[in-house]
Amino acid sequence: ELLSTVRYLAGLFKNQWGKLSKLGEQEQKGIAGRMIEHYPLLFTGAARIEAIATYVPRCINSMDAFLSVIKQHHSALYIERSEGRQYDTLLRFFDLNKSYVCYKKNGEWIPVYEAFLEKKISPAPVMKRLFLNPEQETDEEARKFVRALFAIAAILPDTDISLNLGNFFTTEEWFDYWQTQNLRQYLSKSAAPIGKMLPVAIAWPLLSEFIRTAEEVINGQSNKQANFRFAHAETVIPFVALMGIEKTDSSIANPDSVALYWKDYEIAPMAANVQWIFYRDKEQNVWIKILLNEQEAALPLATDRFPYYQWKDVHNFLSQRILMAQRILSSLEVTDEK
Repeated sequence: ELLSTVRYLAGLFKNQWGKLSKLGEQEQKGIAGRMIEHYPLLFTGAARIEAIATYVPRCINSMDAFLSVIKQHHSALYIERSEGRQYDTLLRFFDLNKSYVCYKKNGEWIPVYEAFLEKKISPAPVMKRLFLNPEQETDEEARKFVRALFAIAAILPDTDISLNLGNFFTTEEWFDYWQTQNLRQYLSKSAAPIGKMLPVAIAWPLLSEFIRTAEEVINGQSNKQANFRFAHAETVIPFVALMGIEKTDSSIANPDSVALYWKDYEIAPMAANVQWIFYRDKEQNVWIKILLNEQEAALPLATDRFPYYQWKDVHNFLSQRILMAQRILSSLEVTDEK
């Protein structure tokens, strides 16, 4: 039964890399609909909107699904839409920084992750439940099989395939598997001490561009009502950590403690998104509200009007974070040259 199921899934997944599932399309449309409902003044008249995406089909499809709802709501909107590798510097910075590419492939985080994986995932109980003679497989074969089965079972809820492989594992086994993948995300993409903020620092071009486009509108240099960018979890995780919102930049040395304080499903679930919403008060002061996955997010700044922060304070704080990131990357470039 398991073999036939895996073969069936292999057929369904063939040539589907990078494509958006029906469920993913529905999520993008839902986000767009809720944005229109919450901020109707942004989408009125002949408002100008810009949307960009990476070259990956899933991101392009996400953008088009999102924009289809915007267009349906108000056909008079002027939408500038484009995609491609020209946006890699902003949206796929994780591919371009040589120090980070080296860290991701050969960094000191890998043995930490592998040791944790070895401790948390025991193939033997799963093999005994699935095979009459599990001892026929080598330890390495059993290890690879069980980890692959976990990976397949974990991705299915993000698709529109009505199959569930979760019953092959106990609740405790599922939790242990999630902890391993959560740790992998944290060590390779966020503010783990072992990474010395390298995975986070590489996001500074995107943060700088957010600030630049916001300032252009605030200062009357642009008439765009909204800027939308469609990218990846690898973009969102370091981006929010660089912003320092909701303690996503927590520094956690003990692998066993990561799952207590840093949860990937809260930071980068399916259709992860970050929103900056700007307001002017009666005195023409500019305020900002930041949403992480459509939930109001806190910054490490004082405010007496949460979730609203004065833009001048946020601008200054984020500019300092960019300088910090640039210093980190500059120091690594010097080390690489030596």
